[in-house]
Amino acid sequence: MIVDNNSGDSRNMKLYILVFLYSLRLMFCLSPGYIHPDEFFQGGQELFFGCKSISSLYNTNECDATSRTTPAWEFEPENALRSIVPPTLATWLPMKLYSFVLRRDNIYVADGFEILLVPRFFLCLLSMIFFDLMVWYNVRNLSNLVRSDENEIGTSLNKNVQVIRNRNELTNSATCGMSHIPNEVLVLASSWPVIVFSSRPFSNTLETMVLSCFLATATAILKSSRLKVNEMTNLTWIIHRLLAFSIGVLCASGIFTRFTFIFFAAPIALKLLYELCWKRIISTSSGHTQSGLNESLLKKCTGTSLDFLLPATVGFVLATTIFISLDSNYYNSGSSHIIDFFQQSTFDITSITITPLNAFLYNSKSTNLADHGLHLRTNHSIVNMPLLFGPLYFLLLKKVVQLCWMSGIGKMFHGVMNVCDQVILVGIFVLSCAPHQEPRFLLPLVIPLVISYGDNILRSRLSIFVWVVFNVLLVIFFGTMHQSGLIPSLLLRGNNIGSNINNEGVLNHQHHNTFLFYHTYMPPTFLLRRRRVEHEVDEFDKNGVSSCLLTDACRGSSLRDLKGSPIEKLYQTFDDAITCSTKDNEIVVDDENDNNHKRHQNVYVVAPPSTIPTPTDDKYHFRRVWSYYPHVTTEDFPAWNGKLTEFFSLMELVVYEVECLN
Repeated sequence: MIVDNNSGDSRNMKLYILVFLYSLRLMFCLSPGYIHPDEFFQGGQELFFGCKSISSLYNTNECDATSRTTPAWEFEPENALRSIVPPTLATWLPMKLYSFVLRRDNIYVADGFEILLVPRFFLCLLSMIFFDLMVWYNVRNLSNLVRSDENEIGTSLNKNVQVIRNRNELTNSATCGMSHIPNEVLVLASSWPVIVFSSRPFSNTLETMVLSCFLATATAILKSSRLKVNEMTNLTWIIHRLLAFSIGVLCASGIFTRFTFIFFAAPIALKLLYELCWKRIISTSSGHTQSGLNESLLKKCTGTSLDFLLPATVGFVLATTIFISLDSNYYNSGSSHIIDFFQQSTFDITSITITPLNAFLYNSKSTNLADHGLHLRTNHSIVNMPLLFGPLYFLLLKKVVQLCWMSGIGKMFHGVMNVCDQVILVGIFVLSCAPHQEPRFLLPLVIPLVISYGDNILRSRLSIFVWVVFNVLLVIFFGTMHQSGLIPSLLLRGNNIGSNINNEGVLNHQHHNTFLFYHTYMPPTFLLRRRRVEHEVDEFDKNGVSSCLLTDACRGSSLRDLKGSPIEKLYQTFDDAITCSTKDNEIVVDDENDNNHKRHQNVYVVAPPSTIPTPTDDKYHFRRVWSYYPHVTTEDFPAWNGKLTEFFSLMELVVYEVECLN
């Protein structure tokens, strides 16, 4: 990849590498790594397909038409911090398309494995368009804009500009444009945040997609704006206005996806306003100072500015109105089922819900953020940026230091290419003002970082080696090791765990499976769902009003999240909820539907082995029935006893069946 970019061998090698990286991205849709609970609890899978919340150790098997899945706290009406539209697009829409392809009448017949994978593959395919293709477009077009700026100021803006300009000249001379793959696209496709995050329904992933489109659309607008006023045809004016309208829609979409989008998009929006409004009018006025101001031309330039502002404003207002209407309808409907939400019309102008405003007000209070964990204000710049982007971040730091030393930080805020630097610096600075700082909050910065510094990664063998090693290690850790046993343990339900399975592979309802998750991430309940056949779905379910389909699909199992409770809490849970029978030492529970009937139950504890000490009493016994390796939980590393092999061997997740002793 260090050979001449105009070489046919280099282009072919890049194509092979890109195909491999896309295949790898698709393959990691199947990866068991569990990055963060928000992937499931904010992405829509748990919201639309989760099983009925379990308030006690076990639940009844009766179907209650008034029951509903319990959404994440952000989606509770009293909080209303998240717009319903992003999870609908990320989860409900692909499941609907999947059901249409399979000719299913109801999307709720899917099992947990389908609900897990379908949104992942859908987002993975979208990422190839909204990540890679948008970066490709920006790299090919920003260099032309930079050349125009250089003609104006008479000098090169920085070394990155010169490199991109030279590479663009080679691209234009190539016989086949598609055969030339920019280095930035390869760097983006090989970065671990893209390989791992792009297929996960995080709101951060959607925010990154919107920012990438926002930057590409801004580039297209700036490109068309470089035409002189008298050179613009009617078709050019129409395209220009459509692009401006799209900017407004994208801006509203990003804000309602995550309110932090405002901070990432602000430098781009300000650059557009400067180029299309202020700069055009000022340059027109100053250009006619000596020869007399051409009022007609000035009016045309002012009209050009309005041709951007008016469509952009209309697009923003229209999209914002749609988002507010849909969110208000959802939060006033009292239902977590998306079909209920679409069918009911409960919008009231006096009870509108503006989710970005609610999220901003909530996150502006440190007392609220303390519930989620507080960090140092420097956590983003010292820990999270190196963790996510590694060498790319250090290239940014090198440039900042050089500019500050040579000509001042103000040099960072001049020129089209440096808009990417502004997005990065403003994003880091503003997000660092909040004391709760997670790495995924910075995920959108992968786009401007790759555009500005991606080409430098492939300029030497040493930098390529460092980049590859850095991303391989983190892909393996977060994609295949981090909390990786949790998802398989939930999917295992209904397959081969325990002995209460009939010949058809379905759990026997005479026995009840209870899973206690101990010292793990939050277990998503939708993975407990078993597939329903069409004839089991009545008309009431097809209308989406009843949750019978949800609860029945989850019958035979319940779960309880004990989080990081002490071991005493685990034993207290046993004592409070279960009773050991005198026959065959079985565990039984009282059936809520029949006080005179005892129901057999299988109780399982899902936990890392290092958190389960040897029992000190003779009442319960933990029988190991299943395990998954590797499973790394950074919150509960095994105790170090001086033996490396034993330390790593304990990095697993084990399912223990709780048995009564005499």
